[in-house]
Amino acid sequence: MPNAKYLTHDVLLVDFGEAFPFDSPPKSEDFGIPIIYRAPETIFESRLSPASEAWSLGCVLFEIRAGYPLFASVMGGRNDILMQMVQMKGKLPEPWWGSWEKRSTYFDDNGKPLDEETDGTSTALDCSLERMIADIGTMDEEKAFLGSEVPILEAKGTKVPPDEAESMRDFLEGALKWKPEERLSVAQMLRHPWITG
Repeated sequence: MPNAKYLTHDVLLVDFGEAFPFDSPPKSEDFGIPIIYRAPETIFESRLSPASEAWSLGCVLFEIRAGYPLFASVMGGRNDILMQMVQMKGKLPEPWWGSWEKRSTYFDDNGKPLDEETDGTSTALDCSLERMIADIGTMDEEKAFLGSEVPILEAKGTKVPPDEAESMRDFLEGALKWKPEERLSVAQMLRHPWITG
């Protein structure tokens, strides 16, 4: 969890739904991991590892801190989630980029958002992680938890303080690297200033 100075004492933990030994993961069709928390290698290659868990943890910690998911889809669609990942991080590495059949609906060949709608589908936007962190607290009315007027962690409109925003961004960038081998390890996460304060 992030340093306690950034959180309130009222915390609600929710069922994470899936646990298994890494040496015997379930078949891809048996993954119980919601698409909004899945690392790209689990989407494209059905490959689970401690690094894919690092990605999932980054998504969960953003959601806990922001009060809404990092990636979201009304219907839980794979393409919506991939579009949001690329919006935030830029073009997927190969072979994932080339194998994503719907990429041209949202992006040009360089991973830049298209200027206009194609086939009635909304175009993507550039939306950096830094901007997403800066937006925390600005959309509380729109993203209230299950339509409730009660904020999840803090009073409506509470922005992330600049010192925490920088530390949070650094942590999440390390957890959300495209290439699994480049992500923060669990040990590195536990020592990160956003966690230790």
